[in-house]
Amino acid sequence: MPPQTKTIKVHYNSQNDYTLTPETTHVTPPETVLFEAEVQDATITFSPTNTLFGASVNVYVSGSPAASFPIPAGSPAIDVQFCPAALGQSCVPPPKFADNISGSIKVS
Repeated sequence: MPPQTKTIKVHYNSQNDYTLTPETTHVTPPETVLFEAEVQDATITFSPTNTLFGASVNVYVSGSPAASFPIPAGSPAIDVQFCPAALGQSCVPPPKFADNISGSIKVS
C-alpha cells in the first residue's frame, strides 16, 4: 500500500483571516503532509525551523509548485507548530502546547 497523504487546507475570508483544516495533524511515517490553499495564496511559518519542514513554505491556490513534505520511514519523532499568513508575510507560530494552537503537526 502506498504511503498516505495528510492534507491541511488553508482557508481565507476577510472576517476570519486565515484558518486551517484540520488544525492538528498526526503523521505516522512514511506519510506525506500536503498544504493546499483554497481561496488565497499563503505563507506557512514553522517552528522549530530546523526540521524537514524548514522555516516556511508558500502555498498557492493553483497548487503549483506543491507544498508537499514526504515524511520518510524512520523519521525522528517531532512536534512542529505552524501558522498561516498572507503570501510573503510571516507569523509567529504558537508555543508548543498552547491553549490556542493554530496549527500543529506531530510526527511519531
